Amino acid sequence: MNGKPYQQRGSRPPDRGGYSGGAPSGSPPLFDPQKDASDLVDDLAFREAQNLARINRAQIRQFFQEVKELHRQLGVFDRNERDHAYHKAVEPRFKMLRSRAAYAAGRNKDNEPLKRFIDGAVARVKNAADFEKFVMHFEAVLGFYYYGPERRDSR
Repeated sequence: MNGKPYQQRGSRPPDRGGYSGGAPSGSPPLFDPQKDASDLVDDLAFREAQNLARINRAQIRQFFQEVKELHRQLGVFDRNERDHAYHKAVEPRFKMLRSRAAYAAGRNKDNEPLKRFIDGAVARVKNAADFEKFVMHFEAVLGFYYYGPERRDSR
């Protein structure tokens, strides 16, 4: 070895602490369909974006695109039929995101906040209206994620 034991194949350098670019890694998901929609797309979305700050852009975008595709599928149904359509066609694929997030977190521990975000959403979404609130929340999270937490208060 060359004096740096952490450079062995498959290992990572030790964590040296310091600013991680986001909220603490153990932060619980903030999405709750019982909360007011204006809170979900503003302050809660901003805080969730901070939780996800270390996630690779391509990774978070991939999950968002899947959620938007499910939302498009739900949108073709009448308001009266949406709950049935959600449970029949959308919910199974939405719940499948949990395993994809677990896989991503298993491959890279930096994806753990994304796993918590998806797990929390899947656990709380019970019907089409909840799912639509989550889509709005996720879209706002993505906006704040790209905007960057350090610039929000400088407007």
